[in-house]
Amino acid sequence: MALSVVLMVLTSLLPRVVAADDALLVGSEVGYPPFAIVNSNGEADGFSVDLFKAVAEVMGLPVIFRVGPWDEVRHALEKGEIDALPLVSYSTERDKLFDYTTPHTVSYAVAFVRKGGAPIRRKVDLRGRTILVMQSDATHDYLKKNQVTSKILATKTVADSLRRLASGEGDLALVPRLVALLTVHELGLTNLESSGPKIDVYGHGYRFAVREGNSHLRDQLNQGLSIIKATGRYDEIYDKWFGIVDPRGVPLQKIRRYGLMAGVGLFFLMLMGVLWTWALRRQVKLRTQELTRANQALIRSEARYADLYDFSPDMYASVDAATAIIKQCNQTVADNLGYTKEEIIGREIFELYHPDCLDKVHQVFQTFVESGEIQNAELQLKRRDGRQIDVNLNATSVKDDQGKILYSRSCWVDITHAKRMEHALRKAKEAADRANEAKSMFLSNMSHEIRTPMNSVIGMAQLLEETPLNKRQMGYVRIFKAAGEALLSIINDVLDMSKIEAGQVMLESVPFDLEPLMDTLCDILSPSAHDKGLEISWQRIGPLPSVLQGDPSRLRQILLNLMSNAVKFTHKGEVRVKVSTASMANDQVRLIFSVIDTGIGIPFEKQEVIFDPFGQADASINRSHGGTGLGLSIARRYVKMMGGDLTLESKPKQGSCFSFSIVLSQGSAQDINPFTMPDLHGKRILVVDDYDVNRIIIKEMFQETGAEIIEAADGEEGLREVERAREEGHPYHIVLLDFRMPKLNGVQVANCLDAGYAAEIPILMLTSDILRAQHQSLVAQMNIIAKPIKRGELFTRVEEALSGKKTPPSEPQQSEDLLQTPLRILLADDAKENRMLVHAFSRATAFTIDDVENGQQALDRFREQRYDLVLMDIQMPVMDGYTALQAMRSFEKEHGREPIPMIALTAYAMEEERQRSLAAGANLHLGKPIKKDQLLGAIRDACGGG
Repeated sequence: MALSVVLMVLTSLLPRVVAADDALLVGSEVGYPPFAIVNSNGEADGFSVDLFKAVAEVMGLPVIFRVGPWDEVRHALEKGEIDALPLVSYSTERDKLFDYTTPHTVSYAVAFVRKGGAPIRRKVDLRGRTILVMQSDATHDYLKKNQVTSKILATKTVADSLRRLASGEGDLALVPRLVALLTVHELGLTNLESSGPKIDVYGHGYRFAVREGNSHLRDQLNQGLSIIKATGRYDEIYDKWFGIVDPRGVPLQKIRRYGLMAGVGLFFLMLMGVLWTWALRRQVKLRTQELTRANQALIRSEARYADLYDFSPDMYASVDAATAIIKQCNQTVADNLGYTKEEIIGREIFELYHPDCLDKVHQVFQTFVESGEIQNAELQLKRRDGRQIDVNLNATSVKDDQGKILYSRSCWVDITHAKRMEHALRKAKEAADRANEAKSMFLSNMSHEIRTPMNSVIGMAQLLEETPLNKRQMGYVRIFKAAGEALLSIINDVLDMSKIEAGQVMLESVPFDLEPLMDTLCDILSPSAHDKGLEISWQRIGPLPSVLQGDPSRLRQILLNLMSNAVKFTHKGEVRVKVSTASMANDQVRLIFSVIDTGIGIPFEKQEVIFDPFGQADASINRSHGGTGLGLSIARRYVKMMGGDLTLESKPKQGSCFSFSIVLSQGSAQDINPFTMPDLHGKRILVVDDYDVNRIIIKEMFQETGAEIIEAADGEEGLREVERAREEGHPYHIVLLDFRMPKLNGVQVANCLDAGYAAEIPILMLTSDILRAQHQSLVAQMNIIAKPIKRGELFTRVEEALSGKKTPPSEPQQSEDLLQTPLRILLADDAKENRMLVHAFSRATAFTIDDVENGQQALDRFREQRYDLVLMDIQMPVMDGYTALQAMRSFEKEHGREPIPMIALTAYAMEEERQRSLAAGANLHLGKPIKKDQLLGAIRDACGGG
C-alpha cells in the first residue's frame, strides 16, 4: 500500500517539473552506430543520445529528440529549428555556424583494408589509392580538402563502406575507429583489419553543438559534462555502448549482468528516492552550483594555459614516436606555417619540413627514437606558400611505464632572423677582409714604390757624407739624410699599424736575456740624451729571471718608442726605465716596465687621445717635435698582444710615467749564455755621484755580488769618506767616481786621491761625456766607463781593477778581412740607381760585381759562370726574383753544384715577403732602403764572416 502511495506521489510531481521549462529540441542522426541509431521503437538511441540525456538530467533540462539523416539535422540546427546536436566533429567551417562544448569523446579515423592486402603504414600511403568513405562524414571533407587522393567512392553509411570493401571494392575504407570496430563485429566481416596511422579529422573528438550565440546553453552542457565525468556516469554510458569493442571496455556478458543488476537497483532506488526527492533536489542544486563554480575556475585556468601554450613565441608540438604523426601543436606552429591547427594535426611530421633537409630530418627523428631526445638540430620548415623557416629543434620524450617512448615534446625556435644576420655578418666580414686585403696590398705597393727611390736617396747621402765636403755642404747632406730617415720611419709606422689591423702580426717565441736588450736600448738613445744633458738609465726592482721566452723584437720596439718619446719631450733631468717582476707561476712571468721622464708632461684630458692612431696631445707638438702619432698606438696594441695594457700617469711640467705589463715564459739557461754574477764578498766599494738614482742603480747592480757598497753624494763627501775608512783601518778596495759633479768634479776628486794618501785605490770614472773633445785630454789616462752603465762591463772593469789586469786589445776580426777577399757577385736589379749604389758601397772592397736588369738575365749568367754570392732584387720585369732564385737552386741541385749564398733585396716590408724569399731559396732577406754597413754586414754573414 505504501509503495503505491509513493508511486502516485512521484507520478503527480513529474508533470509539474517538466512543465517548468520548455523542452530542448535535440537532433540525432541515423546510421552512425553505436554513437547514434534508431531503436526498434523508432526513437533516438545510442551513446551520444544517452550522454546528452544524462547531461540534461543533472542540469534539470527536459529534452525531446528529433531523428533524421545527418544533413537534415545539421541544417535544422543552422536554421534554428532545433537547439542542439549531441554528436558533431569540429572544423573551422562549422565553427562559423555553431558553438561547441569541450570534446566529450576522442575519436579518429583509421584505414581498414582486406587481410593480405597492401598495408597502410603512413599517411603518404593513402595517395593514389581508391578510398571508400561515408559522404556525410568529416573524413570525406578531409580527403577533398587535403587532396590526399583523387579516387574517392562515397557511401551512405560506415556499414556500407565496410561491406563494399569486404566484397572487393576499393583499396581501403577510411572510417571512424569506434564505429568501424562495432560494425565489423556485428556484421562479421572477418576478412577486414585495421591498418595504418590514426588520422584526427574530428577536431580532437566529438562534441555537443548548439546554435551560434547560445553560449548560455553551451556553458550549461559543459557543466553537465564535467559533473557526469566526475561522478563516473560518463564511464558507465561509455562501457554500455563500447565495451564490446574498445580495449578499455568490458565483455558483453558483463554488460548484460550489470544491466540486470542496474534494473533491480533502479527499482529499489525509485522506492527509496521518492522519500528523499525534495532534500536531494536541494543538495543537487547546491552541489551543482559548487561544481559549476569549480568548473568555471577550471575552464578559466585551462584557458590561461591554452593561451600561454597557443601564443608562445616558440612553436610546440607532440609527435608520435611510432608513426611520426603530429598529435598536438600550438597556434604559433599554425600561424608560422600558414595552416590551421586542424590541418597540421594528424599529418606526418616530415610533411612540414623543407625538401632540401629531409635526409637530415629522418636522421634526427631516428636519433630521437633511439635516444629519446634531440638537442639543437638546425633544420628548415616549409610554409604553405613554399617559403623556408630556419629553426632550432629541441625535443624530449614521454615514455610509458616500461620505458617505451610514446611521443615527443618538440620545440622549434625560429632562427630565421638570426641566420639572416649571421649571413649578413659573414658577407660584411668578407667585404671587410677584402677591403683590408686591398688596403694592405695598397700600403705594400706604396711602400715598395717609396722605398725604391729612398734606397738611392739615403744610400747616396751616406756615400756623399764620406767624401770631402765643406761645412755648409756637410750640413746640407745631413739634412736630407735625416729627412729621408724620418720619412722611412713614418712609412714603417704606417706599415706596422696596417699589419696590426689586418691581423698579420704574429709574435715570436724565442729565448732572450733582458739585460743586454735594455743595455742596447740605452746605448742607442744615450747620444741624443747626453746631447740634451739628460741622464738615461734602467733599473731593476727586485730579482728578474735570467732567461725569458718571448718576442724580444716587439718588446724592443715598444720600449724604444716610449724611451725615444721620453728623450724627445724632456729638456732637463732624466729618463729612467724601471723593470720589476709582478708575478711568477707555472713558468709564466708577468713583468712590469715603467718609462719615467721629467719632461713637459701631458694634460689629463689629452692622455687617452695620444694612444689613438695619428693622435697627439697638441697640434703644436707635431710642428715642434715631428712624428706621425702612430708610435704609442702601435706600442699599446703590441702590449695587448703580449697580455697586458699600456697606461699613463702624467701632469703638465712634472713629467710622465708610461707603464705596461706583459706575460712571458721563463726560458732555459741552456738556450743562451746568461750573465754570471762575480763573487765580491769582503770587498768595500765607494760610489761617489751627486745623482741619487745613479747611486741606487749601481748599488742594486752589486746587490747579489756580496760587496759592501757605501755612497757619497758629492766629491767632498767622497774624500772625507775615504779618509775616515783609512783611519778606521777599513780602506776601500775601489772607488767609482761620477765625472760631472758640482763643486769638485770627478777629475778633481781623482787628482786629490792620487796626490794624497789614497793613490793606491783603483778608480773607475763614470761619464757620458767621453766623446766630448774638451774632456778627452783630461781623462786620457783614466779608467773610463761610459754611461749608461752596463752591468757586465762594470763588473769586468771592477774585477780588472781589483786584480790589476787589463783586457788585451781585441784582434782584428776575420770578417773585416773578408771585405778584401776577392768575391765574384751577381747583382740583379731593374733600377739602375740601385745597381750604382751597390757598386759604390763595394768600392773599398775586393768584390767583382756583375749586374743585370731582370731575373731571366740573372739566371742565364748563373748557368754560364760560377759566382760566390747572388744579390737578387725581388720585383723585376720579365722574371721576378722569386722565380729566378727557385730556378737557380734547381740548377745547382741538377748539376751537383755546392749551394752558394743568395741574398734577397726588396722594397716590400711585409713579413710574408721575407718568408717567401726564404722559401724561394734565399739565405738572407734585406729590406730597402739598404745602408752600406747593413749590406756589407749581410755579405760577411752570408759568406761565413761572422
